[in-house]
Amino acid sequence: MYENVKPLKEVAQAVILWPIWLRIGLLDIQMRYRRSALGVGYIFINLAVMVFALGAIYGHILGQDLRIFLPFLTIGLVSWGYLTSSVVEGEARLSFQKGILNRSVFLSTSTCFGRL
Repeated sequence: MYENVKPLKEVAQAVILWPIWLRIGLLDIQMRYRRSALGVGYIFINLAVMVFALGAIYGHILGQDLRIFLPFLTIGLVSWGYLTSSVVEGEARLSFQKGILNRSVFLSTSTCFGRL
């Protein structure tokens, strides 16, 4: 009964520390795109080109109306991209910052929320 209390308490405390994980996430984005001319806009441009290209091709092949098909395609691609990047980059983050997390006074959940 009490074995689940500690993880829930840690998540609740991490939510209270939202400024810390928000700052971690913003710093991660700044560091990732610091040398790019397009910056974060690259993500949007890449997604828009992929949605319109796949929408036009598959909409034509499947005989779908693009006004109905594109929103579903967009939601699916955004959801899938978020899920895959969260899993892959979250694992990489935990592996890369293992030493920092072991010595940190902050909760490990706060650092994980920074990646979301």
